[in-house]
This record gives sequence, structure tokens and C-alpha cells, in this order.
Amino acid sequence: MYWYYILFIFIGSFFFLNFFIGVLFLKFTQAQKEDRKGFTDKDLGWMDIQKLILTAEPDYETTNVPQNKYIREFHDLVSSSSFKKFIMVCIVLNIVQMALNAENMSPFKIALLDFAGHVFTVIFLGECILKLIAYRKTYFKNSWNQFDFVVVSSSIFDIFMQLLENIEADLSALSSLTQLARVARIMRVTRILKLAGKDPGLQAILQTV
Repeated sequence: MYWYYILFIFIGSFFFLNFFIGVLFLKFTQAQKEDRKGFTDKDLGWMDIQKLILTAEPDYETTNVPQNKYIREFHDLVSSSSFKKFIMVCIVLNIVQMALNAENMSPFKIALLDFAGHVFTVIFLGECILKLIAYRKTYFKNSWNQFDFVVVSSSIFDIFMQLLENIEADLSALSSLTQLARVARIMRVTRILKLAGKDPGLQAILQTV
């Protein structure tokens, strides 16, 4: 019977899967040729340029500089390379801090990691507030800022649920919210994706993949 399962895996999983992908690729290539029929390379290049123009978005960090000199100081701060590098280092350290969590840890280690997590939450909350002051309504025009806002909000919600647990509040009616807080805690790990969005080398690797 083990020969049957080996053949089933190789033929069923590998052969038919590759065959299915090959058919999809062939049909996609044929449909692409049909769409480009009757157009020259110059026409296709012009169409691609028009698509880029329609989908392009301005860089609000450089184009929406506030006129108020006090707000401009916040804008210069959050747009500086040193501030961005500091946030990147905090993201990596926060992921390391979460990776150190394990079962049967001592109370001191648990308290130390929780304190470090709260410190990182305060740092990211400060980043969010500073950017809201600097970029104002255009803050939410950037997808990474939207992502950061959701992660920071979930982190604050997680801390709120931990406080309710520490004061031994009745959370039976909020059991679903408690589970959601645990998921929100994991969402903080996804801030590592911001590194790929800010680093040109990582962007190139992701695009090739």
C-alpha cells in the first residue's frame, strides 16, 4: 500500500498540479495575445504609461509640507532618516521581544517582556500621533500608515484587555473580545512587513518572488 500512496502523491499532487498550472498559463498567454492584437509596440507602451498615470499617487511626505512652522518641525522630524531608522530598529526589537515568549517562564521574565512590550507600544503610539500631527488628513492616504494605525489600535486594545484581566474583572461577556485581543497581539509581528515596504532591496526581492 505504501507504493500506492507514493505514486498517488507524485502523480496526483505533482503531475496533475503542474498540468493544471500549465493549462492556466497557456490560456492566460492566449488571452493576452488576443488583447494586444492590432496594437503596435508603441501603442502598447502608450497604454502602459496612461495606466501608470491613472494609478500613480503623490508622495504626501514631500508634497504636503505644512505652512505652519511649528507643525513643519513635526513634519521634518517624522520625515527624517534618523527617525525612520529608529522606528525600524524598534520594530525588529519588538519582534525579538515577542519571539522570546515561551511556556513555563519565570514571573520576572514574564513581567520584563510585558514591560518591554508596553514600551514598544508607547513608542509606536507616539510615532502615530506625531505623524497625525505632521501629515494631518493625508496621513491615511498612505497604506503603510493605515496599516500602522490598525496595529497600534489593536495593541492598545490588547493592553486594555490585559488590565481588565489584572483587576480580575468578569470577562465572561467579553470572551470573544479576549480572543480578539490575543489575535491583535500577534498582529504586532506583522509590522516586519513595513521593512519590506521601506527598503528598496527587499521590495525588489518581493517583486521577483
